[in-house]
Amino acid sequence: MIAAVMVVLGNALVLAQPQALHKPAATADFNLDGQVEFSDFLLFAGVYGQPGTGNNGKFDLDNSGMIDFADFLEFAAAYGQQARSTYVDSYELKDDAYGTQVSVIVDDASRTIVTNSLPNHTTGVFPNDGNPNSISAQSLRYEFPIAPTFTGNSTSAREPGVAVNGVPYEPGTAESVSCRTGEFFRIEALQEVYNLGFDVNNAHVQPTGKYHYHGVPKLLVEAYASDDDLTHVGFAADGYLIYYSRSGAYQPSYLLSKTLRTGENCVASGPNPRIFNLAGTLPDGTYTSDWQYKEGIGDLDQCNGTSIDGQYVYIITDGYPYIPRCLNGEFTHISEGGRPPPRGPRRRGRP
Repeated sequence: MIAAVMVVLGNALVLAQPQALHKPAATADFNLDGQVEFSDFLLFAGVYGQPGTGNNGKFDLDNSGMIDFADFLEFAAAYGQQARSTYVDSYELKDDAYGTQVSVIVDDASRTIVTNSLPNHTTGVFPNDGNPNSISAQSLRYEFPIAPTFTGNSTSAREPGVAVNGVPYEPGTAESVSCRTGEFFRIEALQEVYNLGFDVNNAHVQPTGKYHYHGVPKLLVEAYASDDDLTHVGFAADGYLIYYSRSGAYQPSYLLSKTLRTGENCVASGPNPRIFNLAGTLPDGTYTSDWQYKEGIGDLDQCNGTSIDGQYVYIITDGYPYIPRCLNGEFTHISEGGRPPPRGPRRRGRP
């Protein structure tokens, strides 16, 4: 049940019944913490009676040009609701509790994201036994197109996108296994053999201090989930949006290879290396090469994308590849710092 809101605006004492109105909750979640609550009202009250221009535009809920009583009624309708993550326009996200600072500016050509990569949710303890790095604020800037150009080329992407809270998505790892017989295996992030120190959000920390997601960011999804099955959780580098299906309605099109591995006298990267053999072992998802794409066995294409209501989107899934490993639109490869690399795409990932 949504409680009534009693407030003083100017000289007026107002009692409003939110359930009688129907403004979508996302627009009234001014601090973007996933809930329309009293902290949002304080922000709204602070600009009441002012023109709805510039930074105040987000408070002009009815787009009348003024932040007035009509906007309050819109806000009251959304009060107490869980906000939907539909951040397709410009927005700012600041959370003093977690140190999150994100600015997203959308113009006619691009979406520019400036972020410190600190999430607006709890994280695991870092450093830990599998990850020796501490989380620290970053200075990252990304620029993605607003009007995507679909190519269908399935171009590999080390950092395919950024979450709505400014945390990068990086599905691959730097960890690997090399064998004296010539075989090379990239270690998958989400597997049970090697401890890479992930938290409940399938995230950990680079040596630079950058917190980043390798799989479903569970607390982010929980914060922005609504009655809809699809939750908007990010922006891909080619301009398409990234979603998560809470019902698992969209399944990836990958399966485990049935071909036994080869490789003798193998050594994994990292501290305390040991020699072991992989020859004759069955693929189980520990290594990227264990997986094979087979068109049509699932709902998603090679890049974990699909068309929904005529719009191409990417889906983060609970199963491999978790986060898209490639993109089907035109994009500029991203280097450390969120900027295009000076001489072509990087070939090695980071943790």
